[in-house]
Amino acid sequence: MGIKKARNWAVGARVFALLLGPLCACTTLGPVPAMTGIPTPPLERPGVQLQAAFVPGYYLSSTVTEEPKAAQLPQLAGVLEPDELIHVPGLLAGARYAGDRSAGAALEPLLGYRTYLDDEKRFSLATLGFVAYASGSQKGASFTALRGGLEAGVDVRLTPQSHYAELHTNLGATFTGLSADGQYCLGPDARYGVDCPTDGSAKPVSASASGIFPSAHTGLSLDFAGRLRTPFQGVRLAADLAGGTLPTEVAGQQHGARIFGSAGLSLTVGIGANTGSGLPEVSEH
Repeated sequence: MGIKKARNWAVGARVFALLLGPLCACTTLGPVPAMTGIPTPPLERPGVQLQAAFVPGYYLSSTVTEEPKAAQLPQLAGVLEPDELIHVPGLLAGARYAGDRSAGAALEPLLGYRTYLDDEKRFSLATLGFVAYASGSQKGASFTALRGGLEAGVDVRLTPQSHYAELHTNLGATFTGLSADGQYCLGPDARYGVDCPTDGSAKPVSASASGIFPSAHTGLSLDFAGRLRTPFQGVRLAADLAGGTLPTEVAGQQHGARIFGSAGLSLTVGIGANTGSGLPEVSEH
């Protein structure tokens, strides 16, 4: 029975799956994104990027079912790149909120660095760190979880620099550490999670899980008006595919990991300073 949404997505933690678990497509807890979705190329001037997205991932509640499934998690995110204001071009800080409140979503701080790798500014590299703590309960299931990790990615511009439109591709990897504890009800087979009966006839079992779960992602993006010397710093529309491993729980015990795959879409808008010391002059393509 599928749980499809989770409550703490960011929670990170151990399998929380156990906690949210079961519930026939009714209980959804513990959203866990497989990627941050933050663009890799630096702004090269002080600015803010705001993002609305559906990111690849899964719900911890799904990990206690017989057939764990991936999901697309709603996400809101924002990062600030001070650039020359603090004399550390490329440093960024921000936060994201992935999943929904009823599933146990939590505000997750982000800290990272991004830079170009060549003089033509065709290749860029970014690294990001993230951490979150979440907890929640739903339909007799509950969980607490800690999640944190590191992400690294490379972006390649496939078309010439332009004031108006550029095509990019990206490739990256994310390593997510989880530590979670929770409770959920088992089905008649005493192996997999189900919705707890409302009459209280079933006693939830306790479970916990932990580990480091890697994932990888790739995608394409279209950047519009990102190099204009105005307070509007461009729009990025991106589509991504991600795959990785998720924890599984059987009869309240952690039982190895499974592979999952999912897709995502994101829209990122930048605003900030008109100019910057690193912003290039480009031909009008």
